[in-house]
Amino acid sequence: MPQRGPGLEAAQGRRTGAATALALVLTLILTLALALTGCGEVATGEASAASAFDPSNALSQPKEYVGPSTARVVESAIEPITDNPAPDLPAQVTDAQGSAVTITDVSRILALDIYGTTSRIVYSLGLGGNVIGRDTSSAFDEIKDLPRVTPEGNTLNAEAILELAPSVII
Repeated sequence: MPQRGPGLEAAQGRRTGAATALALVLTLILTLALALTGCGEVATGEASAASAFDPSNALSQPKEYVGPSTARVVESAIEPITDNPAPDLPAQVTDAQGSAVTITDVSRILALDIYGTTSRIVYSLGLGGNVIGRDTSSAFDEIKDLPRVTPEGNTLNAEAILELAPSVII
């Protein structure tokens, strides 16, 4: 077994210092590379008009493209197609099980789906003021303060739904 002495400890100290310096240099190089290539950029949620989609710059073969790309939501606010919709009620629809359902009241709407698109459509149709709750996937600004009836992912909470007393569930 080799003996430890001041020479061995000094050599180990130099190696530890060299390893620390190397790690610092590599970290600086990586940070600089990320900054220069635009990787690691913090999204602000806002895009300039210059970065909006321009169809004249579209790729002819987008599936063959290899390289960086960025997607930005330019405008996320929902603009209803009408301010005062007048639903034609009663309305009869067929549900997913094939049963005929008559809708007579849309004053308390609960729009649920796995992606949050159903509630967004209801808002777009001008009925957002009638929406009384939301699912986890519906997190856009206009709905985010409403009670959530899917507290664990997309699992429905029956008590939360009954407490809201919806007139129609979509």
